[in-house]
Amino acid sequence: MARWAITQEQLADLLGVSRSAVAHWFSALDSKHKRNPPESVKRQLAEINALWSLYENEPEHLRQAWEARRLRILKASSPPPDGPS
Repeated sequence: MARWAITQEQLADLLGVSRSAVAHWFSALDSKHKRNPPESVKRQLAEINALWSLYENEPEHLRQAWEARRLRILKASSPPPDGPS
């Protein structure tokens, strides 16, 4: 989680699980409360990691190009402002 800079609560929200479940997954290895996440959650975590890793390594000029494109699409899909009657 340190790599992603999110809290256990944010990770729980992202995965749709309880904060308690996340806390158990990240308990100390020798803790009696230590549990492993189910396979479905492991897959979700791998997908999230892959997406965030791709985003982190995306060149800045591509991020700017995508943002400009996103703004153009939003502007084109917005209704025109009400003008004077």
